[in-house]
Amino acid sequence: KPFDRTEISNCLNNIFGKTYTAKAEWLNDTWVSQRLSDDKKHNALSFRFNDPKLFKKFDVTDEANRDAVIEKFIDTLLLHPRCNEITEFNLSNCLLPDEFLEVLVAKILKKPKEYLQ
Repeated sequence: KPFDRTEISNCLNNIFGKTYTAKAEWLNDTWVSQRLSDDKKHNALSFRFNDPKLFKKFDVTDEANRDAVIEKFIDTLLLHPRCNEITEFNLSNCLLPDEFLEVLVAKILKKPKEYLQ
């Protein structure tokens, strides 16, 4: 019996997370804000993203979409109203590709006075 495409799609969405789409409309200020953690005792603000599903879905075999997601992720993060307050990035276990850090650093170095305060 042939596999039902809807069933396969639903299964893949459950594995990889259906919220992660190549258009990255889910990447917005609310998404970033939900991942910010205030530490009043140490006067710190952490951005925490530890979900391996995003870069597992957009891996090296889907380079165009991965690059678009990386660009949108970084732009959304850097344009967030509390961006200049962030003191720590906790990105453990998220399968972060090297390109993410390369793009992040390149964007910060283009406008260091804006991002490094």
